[in-house]
Amino acid sequence: MPKTLPWMLNVFLLMLCFSGTGARASNRTESPSLEGQFVARLRTSFAERMDLPADIFDVRAENLVFFPPLPLGLARQPELLDVMGIGSAGASRIDGLFTMSVTLKYPDGTVREHQVSGLMQVSGPVWVAKQTLNRGHVLAADDLAMQRLPWSQLATGVALTRKDELVGRASRSLIQVGAPLYAAVLEIAPSVKTGDLVELTVQSGPGVMIRSRAVARQTGRVGDFIRVEQSDTRKPLQALVTGDKTVEVQL
Repeated sequence: MPKTLPWMLNVFLLMLCFSGTGARASNRTESPSLEGQFVARLRTSFAERMDLPADIFDVRAENLVFFPPLPLGLARQPELLDVMGIGSAGASRIDGLFTMSVTLKYPDGTVREHQVSGLMQVSGPVWVAKQTLNRGHVLAADDLAMQRLPWSQLATGVALTRKDELVGRASRSLIQVGAPLYAAVLEIAPSVKTGDLVELTVQSGPGVMIRSRAVARQTGRVGDFIRVEQSDTRKPLQALVTGDKTVEVQL
């Protein structure tokens, strides 16, 4: 056997060992970074608030600082259990500089609360007015359109609103086409409007109820007292709004 053959065989075996080690290393999956867990949790939370897929939210968080500081020398990343302080419609901004609370579970099993601050950028779906809406207009599904916008362009910085939370609300003032829709620009639609023919229930004693018709002389929501006028006698009354075009008077 030539003297060079054992040497070549040893080199070949070493190459096999190194290639096997490399294959095993490439198959290992590292746990997501704390920043990655934070962003993933935010996207999931946004999606749940709006009842939409999480992958349409583009969330970026940078320069995260934790207080109290994370312990040094952690061999593994803590697991992020919860994020608190995520804004809702009309709340303070969460794009740009932010501060939130997080719950972390450490490798040794301990659970700790931390404040986390940093810089966030969010782009995602926003419900906007499909057409110009006059003051007092009650929103229908056809009045709404979805548009993807950077949340930095929004007045509140937050647009976590479901479609069914908007339908049936009334505009507080004139809303231009394309304007984002959220709680601050809307209000609960009135149950009774001036001039409506309403069902009037008069309670004059225990178990004594008289039902008739009346004309509303004021606009009101459930729980408001408004002036009404009985249709037959024209008698003015102060009535409690109890539902959609229904009022009640107690004598």
